[in-house]
Amino acid sequence: MTEDIESTPHSGGLVWSNIKYSVPIKRSLFSRFTTASSSTDPTEKALLSGLSGSIAPGEMLAIMGPSGAGKSPLLDVLSTRKPLTSGTLTSTFSTDIKTISSYVEQSDSLLGVLTVRETIFYSATLSLPPSTPSAFINARTDLIIRDLGLTSVAHQRIGTALQRGISGGQKRRVSIGCSLVTLPRVLFLDEPTSGLDTFTAFEVSELGDF
Repeated sequence: MTEDIESTPHSGGLVWSNIKYSVPIKRSLFSRFTTASSSTDPTEKALLSGLSGSIAPGEMLAIMGPSGAGKSPLLDVLSTRKPLTSGTLTSTFSTDIKTISSYVEQSDSLLGVLTVRETIFYSATLSLPPSTPSAFINARTDLIIRDLGLTSVAHQRIGTALQRGISGGQKRRVSIGCSLVTLPRVLFLDEPTSGLDTFTAFEVSELGDF
């Protein structure tokens, strides 16, 4: 993005070593009353195991793999949305990663009756400190809209099942814009190009250069 948005200097990175993430195995009601189950039966399922890696400051890292490979759980662990079962996750940031990062969900959770600008503006209003001047919020909203190439649809509604709105790629840009209002130093995106055609997916991928 422009220097106006990129006002916070990038420093620090993430390093993870031999991480494991497991979830409890839910036993069926039938299995609870059968003699087949024993104390040796597994009580948890490992979704991630023995993973190590790092992300350097200013670097864009893509996590790739087939469906069910554990991409989303890994992203959840790295963003500290879910706790590690074992292993280490360290950061050279001087504060908790949750306070300086944003997470873009896989699906766009946008209100179809709002315009693009209203959506980003309200996101900024709710995310920034209550004492933030409205003029500052308006300026940041307009800056994000401009830098994400959404100026031409700024006053167009997101759209609903009954009312046509902006395109799928533009919706992804709006979702990313809502996560940029706090000037996060780390941005996590869960399958940002999922469901998009090749051209639109390429356009969204280019946003990583910001």
